[in-house]
Amino acid sequence: MTAMTADKILLVFPVGERGGAEAVFCALAEHLDRRRFQPMAWFLRSGSLIQEMRAKEIEVFLTPITRLRDLANVWRTVGAGRRFILGEGIRLVVSSLGYGHVYGGLAAWRAGVEAIWWQHGMASAGNWVDRLAARIPAKLIIASSHVAARRHARVYGTNGARLEVIHPGVDLVPDRLLSAAHRRTVSEKLGLHPRATVIACVGRFQPGKGQAVLIRAAAEVCRRHPHVVFLLVGSEMYGLDRGYERELKRLVAALNLQRNVLFTGFCRDVAAIWAAVDVVVHPATAPESFGVSIIEAMAAGKPVVATDVGGPGEIIIHGESGWLVEPDDERALSRAILMLVENPPLRQRLGRAARQRVAAHFSRRAMVQRAEAAFRSVLES
Repeated sequence: MTAMTADKILLVFPVGERGGAEAVFCALAEHLDRRRFQPMAWFLRSGSLIQEMRAKEIEVFLTPITRLRDLANVWRTVGAGRRFILGEGIRLVVSSLGYGHVYGGLAAWRAGVEAIWWQHGMASAGNWVDRLAARIPAKLIIASSHVAARRHARVYGTNGARLEVIHPGVDLVPDRLLSAAHRRTVSEKLGLHPRATVIACVGRFQPGKGQAVLIRAAAEVCRRHPHVVFLLVGSEMYGLDRGYERELKRLVAALNLQRNVLFTGFCRDVAAIWAAVDVVVHPATAPESFGVSIIEAMAAGKPVVATDVGGPGEIIIHGESGWLVEPDDERALSRAILMLVENPPLRQRLGRAARQRVAAHFSRRAMVQRAEAAFRSVLES
């Protein structure tokens, strides 16, 4: 009996630092069934994820890019990708986001192998990169939510590709990282009073993530409860939205919230700080395809207040496993936060239900299994 040879899969990362989309691809690279698939990683920009992949014995291919408008660089990069695909005998190219599919999809097309576009974002008629990516052949387009899939079909069409939904998934946070002892340790490291009520917001600093709305909502919360502390966990990334963090800090100073709003900087292991957090807020103002940081918080049993901007409404059952508010409404946001600050039993009930919902619907194992089935369907078609 002949042993089955694993199919080589090339995962295309547009960036080399961890965000929600990159967390999904890192999980795939680590957990795909190695008897069936051999994952390899193509990075279009350098970053800490390259070393992370190599530490997991995943072969890395790096071709630093400039701008998409630099057509000579685009063509050289696509050519290098084509040669790597052919030289390694890769059978399937799976690209993250529109930027990844422009390079990965073109390289796959030139090499004569199948391509999948894993579109983690939300379609927008004004996004010229995604509009370009939508013209590049793909056998399958994967969306992170049903609302994102419907919007993609409406805005871009499918160009003959099959469109499928695979929700991102995460592992439950271990109980040892949520213990009272660990809370004391984390609180001490962050300089938090052990009895403070802590509200966290996790995500890249950009206007559409809504940190400014949260800061304005925090002013009302802290007026009534001066002991509440807000952690803004994240930073500017990928060279985008430069100066926005400065704007946020100026807003904090203008509202005299320096003692209540703390900037932690980028946190590589967010699970390590959940023990110190009582409530998580996801205040996005722009449409979102999903919300990986939401399910990460829910996996730690944390109640989440999120804006109903697409994907979050598919994750959270309002009033049962979290709380939804309208976007860009600081009053509604402050009311929801105050409700949870003032009602610890409600926090606990929502947190337990949130953890159960992740286990049932948004597990890492389920995501990987659905991805494997999707990959097999393309390879066998």
